[in-house]
Amino acid sequence: MNEDNKISEDIAKEVFERASQLVHEKSQSYSLEELIQAGTEVKIPSEVIKQAVKDIQVKQKQEQQKQIQQKQKNKQRLVMLSITAAVFIAWLGNTYNFLSNTATRVDAKWAQVENQMQRRADLIPNLTNIAKTYTKHEEGIIRSLVEARQTYLQASSTKEKIAANSSMLKAIEQFIAGTTANSKLQSSEIFINLQYEIAGTENRITTERKRYNEAVSAYNQSLNSFPNVLAAKILGFQPKSFFQTNNSKN
Repeated sequence: MNEDNKISEDIAKEVFERASQLVHEKSQSYSLEELIQAGTEVKIPSEVIKQAVKDIQVKQKQEQQKQIQQKQKNKQRLVMLSITAAVFIAWLGNTYNFLSNTATRVDAKWAQVENQMQRRADLIPNLTNIAKTYTKHEEGIIRSLVEARQTYLQASSTKEKIAANSSMLKAIEQFIAGTTANSKLQSSEIFINLQYEIAGTENRITTERKRYNEAVSAYNQSLNSFPNVLAAKILGFQPKSFFQTNNSKN
């Protein structure tokens, strides 16, 4: 026997198992002639046996066809679910990118506001230094300036910085109003220049605050519009607060 035709022990085992299965299946099946013979013994006409066989074969084919159709439907459903999931994921990704970019613009505008508020805070030491030079009776106002600046520098959240900004502005206004009677201070070129710088900073804060609020408005509108509002809840986006102020100058 050719060595190439030899069958390994593992395969031989499977061959015997399959062969046994085929023998069993064959022993459990009947030919049409055998069925007719069995029917004759119980007085069933051969035509009836043939019709019964035909009916059952048709029924089996119908069942097989139904199974095939069901498998096709299941496959179509799976394809549709896959397409729907892919579309949903793509939409979710695009919405995330859009909302993230819009939120980033808000953060950028807020950074500009912070820059101007920080600039104003940096002017306070100059105010206090010149005040100490020209007056000995404004310690309370000077202390308020220093405390307001320190509160702003220690603020961490946007809400805290907005509140500290209002306190700092109020302290500056009280300082300037409280020193109007000091002729030496009012005639100081350094003090005059500082007031111009403060006024210019206030104007820039007002401008940047307006731009920030416009960016917040656009972001919140995008967040609350349909269907973005559905994705926002899933992705964890939250509305942002406006920079509100009761001061007419800012």
